[in-house]
Amino acid sequence: MPIIFDAHVHIYSLYDIGRLLQFAVRNLMNLGFNSSTDLGILLTERQGQNHFESLVSKVPVDGWRSEKRPGALICHTPHCKLFIFPGRQIVTAEKIEVHALLTEYPFQDGEPLTDVVKNIHMSGCVAAVPWAPGKWFGARGRHIADLLNSDSSKQILLNDPIGRPPFWTPSLYSKFKQTVYGTDPLPFKDQESLVGTYATHSDSTLDAEQPSLSMKNILQHEKLARYGSRLGWKRVLTRSLKAKRAPRDVD
Repeated sequence: MPIIFDAHVHIYSLYDIGRLLQFAVRNLMNLGFNSSTDLGILLTERQGQNHFESLVSKVPVDGWRSEKRPGALICHTPHCKLFIFPGRQIVTAEKIEVHALLTEYPFQDGEPLTDVVKNIHMSGCVAAVPWAPGKWFGARGRHIADLLNSDSSKQILLNDPIGRPPFWTPSLYSKFKQTVYGTDPLPFKDQESLVGTYATHSDSTLDAEQPSLSMKNILQHEKLARYGSRLGWKRVLTRSLKAKRAPRDVD
């Protein structure tokens, strides 16, 4: 069956994780899907975080049953299956964020961009670059442009977040061969309710026995579509101001 998934999900200790998972299911289904479609979230955890491991130990939602599969956790809810995939967010030496999707490997921050992407590919997972306000200008923008002109560019995804203003499409977007879509919840309360409202859809069937390998193939080779809408500029501005006031050491 097809799958719809949020490709950019952070979890923070101040979140009610059970609430986040329930919102993920509700919001993804509200995009127009039912029990005949699998649901998913791709985690992008920061250095020092490992909420995926905690979820493997216990899913904090009454009535849900979970089972570990290679590279994923499957939650059986009363209405559908929710696939939870591990992943990391890495901050490079140039202060550019890069996602290593479908991995639990604890990549370290602070390495050069080209080395980070090379290491992600060598590890067998999927590299993605998320758009972030103010981080694609000047020298950092040139570093991303150089990366997209390199031999590895075909293997790098663009992760388009819900917080990109609707009137703003960076010129570098056209250089990416594949785009995924996700919500990028920020480290303050009530962001759990955002998860699943902006998502990626594929008509391809996810193999429940080998979900990580199957998702890797979907991300790299299958046609993907966007569902949901990005935030309006007022909500983008409000979120940005709250994010600046949020503590930097939230785990």
